[in-house]
Amino acid sequence: MGRQYDVNINSAVAVDHGTPFAIDEIPAKEAFDILAEFEIGSSIRQFDATYTVLLTVVNNTRVEQTLKVTDTGSIAGTSGADPVPVPVTVAVAANTWAADPGDDLELRAVLLYKAGAVTYSAKVLGNSFLVA
Repeated sequence: MGRQYDVNINSAVAVDHGTPFAIDEIPAKEAFDILAEFEIGSSIRQFDATYTVLLTVVNNTRVEQTLKVTDTGSIAGTSGADPVPVPVTVAVAANTWAADPGDDLELRAVLLYKAGAVTYSAKVLGNSFLVA
């Protein structure tokens, strides 16, 4: 975590559906989940806010976007000296994405966090995995 006025996305991981285990290899079109976590600095957490997490799976083999999903939410302001971790789970249904066996996929995440009149942004590269 950065400073008290920072918002940071710490991680984004594509995992086997219903588990916390990162995907190494996945059959084409199979369901999976994306787990992400971001933190809100102690001075920002006092404001009511909205967030958008943009999650993209890029096919590095074909150099194209394979999947794009968005998660949005709101957070009520709270007081405290510690940063607040915010977990995000997005289920990706079967047959909503396509890739060929052997394709190299990579997860990317962007966070847009709006507190009052200020919008913070952060990004992180997630895990890479292969299509079986």
